[in-house]
Amino acid sequence: MFTKEELNKKKEPELAAIAEELGIQLVAENTAKATFIKEILQAQEDDAAIEILPDVDPRAPIEEVVVPEKKFRISISNQEGVEATAFVKVGVNGQMYAIPRETEVVVPASVVEVLNNAIVTRFVQEGRELVARSARRFPFTILGEAK
Repeated sequence: MFTKEELNKKKEPELAAIAEELGIQLVAENTAKATFIKEILQAQEDDAAIEILPDVDPRAPIEEVVVPEKKFRISISNQEGVEATAFVKVGVNGQMYAIPRETEVVVPASVVEVLNNAIVTRFVQEGRELVARSARRFPFTILGEAK
């Protein structure tokens, strides 16, 4: 780590070498001494913010920490009309689930979230007006958390 005063005492070629060691690519003949100093000090601050743990190879791949997802017991209600199907298809992150209606099933919390966010607007006649109402596309009941 160099201080501003130490860097001011160095010549441009020395500053260029220090900058190169820090990964700064500046053209020595086109760059002012003040710019070199500013970039070096900034790079040193950035490097100081990075904490490398002992006994850890910084080139080693980062392992994903997988937290098991909660699961819930649900039952999807029967419907009439266009939505009347034997199964409800739900896609989560490329995984498809075909959930039978009127049957208790265990699904991940992400499936429950998708079902909760599947909202449609239905219009209801109230007197002479049509009133828009939001409703779940696939009404379902959460029966509890699966163990």
